[in-house]
Amino acid sequence: MAGLCESSNEPPGSLKAIRYTLLDHKRNEDILQELNMQPLEEKIREYRNRWLEDISRMEAGRIPQEMLKYHPQGRRRRPGRPQKRLLDPV
Repeated sequence: MAGLCESSNEPPGSLKAIRYTLLDHKRNEDILQELNMQPLEEKIREYRNRWLEDISRMEAGRIPQEMLKYHPQGRRRRPGRPQKRLLDPV
């Protein structure tokens, strides 16, 4: 395979064992698959889901649960792009 460093003492699949030049034109998805790595978005999604499970198991009245349910009252925001909320991407 072009670009693979054969003389390296690193275990296969480690970041140092695979070297590519700019002329190899490898896609990020191919490199992630070759290294058996998950995309960052998937890791963040897993982390958020675990966090939500932890919050759901907590006793009522705990601060993280209150933060999750918090809806501010009072004056209105100025027009423009709405802020991202904690649960929007979930």
